[in-house]
Amino acid sequence: MPDQWLKFCEHYAASRKRQESAIVAGYKEKRAKSIADNLLRKPVIQTLIAQLSESAQEKTGVTKEYILAELKSLHERARDAEEFPAAHNCLKTMGTHIGMFKDQEDKDMAVRVPIPPALSMDEFMLLVARVNRGKASDGGEEDDQGGPEVLN
Repeated sequence: MPDQWLKFCEHYAASRKRQESAIVAGYKEKRAKSIADNLLRKPVIQTLIAQLSESAQEKTGVTKEYILAELKSLHERARDAEEFPAAHNCLKTMGTHIGMFKDQEDKDMAVRVPIPPALSMDEFMLLVARVNRGKASDGGEEDDQGGPEVLN
């Protein structure tokens, strides 16, 4: 493994900053982001980063479980103190970490639907009159091709 890769992995495991890690490893700033993205796709790089991260967690005692336990404790203290925004933030952070909001993120994605131009009041009233006439005759008005009549 090249020394640059090792330096990249060490810095990335500590900082989680792609571009910065590539620059620290000696890559040119202009291409650092692209190189970092390519390196992070390599299984050997992913494995080394995971090992370095795990080692750092063991040394510091800061694990995912520790973080979640601390967040839970902070949430309970904030709730008991009626500091509801802080309690909410703790819950949101914990929920995000365990993937509770993945479905919601998918639902929140913007859906682009073309919206037809608005009708003027006169056009709207004309449409209402046509619909009402159609109900009175037990069948809507149809255009020349057998479909319902549509205003332009």
